[in-house]
Amino acid sequence: MFWKPWMAKFLAKIRRPVVIIPPAPSWRQRALAAAEALYDRDIVDGTPEGNRVIGEEIIGGATGYPDSNYRNGKKAWCGFFVQYCLRQAGFNPKCSVVSVGRTLYPYGGYQAQAMQGTPTHAIRDGEDLPINVAHQQAGSVRSLNGDMTLARPGDIIIHQDSPGSWHGHVMLCYSVDLAARELRVIEGNHSKTMGPEGLQRDGVGKRTLSMDDGYLDSVVTPSDVDFDPAYEYRA
Repeated sequence: MFWKPWMAKFLAKIRRPVVIIPPAPSWRQRALAAAEALYDRDIVDGTPEGNRVIGEEIIGGATGYPDSNYRNGKKAWCGFFVQYCLRQAGFNPKCSVVSVGRTLYPYGGYQAQAMQGTPTHAIRDGEDLPINVAHQQAGSVRSLNGDMTLARPGDIIIHQDSPGSWHGHVMLCYSVDLAARELRVIEGNHSKTMGPEGLQRDGVGKRTLSMDDGYLDSVVTPSDVDFDPAYEYRA
């Protein structure tokens, strides 16, 4: 076999290292990364720094209206925490995760009271729909009967204070253990959540819930209605 000049070029090509570009993180990964970053900062409601972060960064980042005078208990901010994390993941800033609760669940108005201009209609291509109908058509509501086995990391988890209550709590699903029937959540504004040091506090934290908890009401998966900038909203 005689060596040919083209062989050197061929070998150089096949020996060239292959660069693999990893896929961009999904919205679920980005939302949970934003939640984890807040968790790592050890935010406690009622402390001067905790009040500042909750009012200016979390509420301000969720709504565009920073509350520089936030004080412990001034606002129920669990919905703002969820919305902040989703906005870091590309959530349409003209939409509101609270509007999902407001129009689909009787207690959603409690969170919506603190929002400015919470939308009730989604508009795209000239079609004006009640936002709950738009969400249903997009398939964003995965469980209205408490079936937590449908939950996936990044989903919104709705918890009622009591069956049929108008008041509740929203969290992000952090992980799912189907074998143990347990749901790990990351949340803000709950007095029984656990901080990074493993101590219970009111702030940003994590905890594990049983899927059989009768107050776990719904699983909501953000959809195109939430992330597509082509959607317009009106109150």
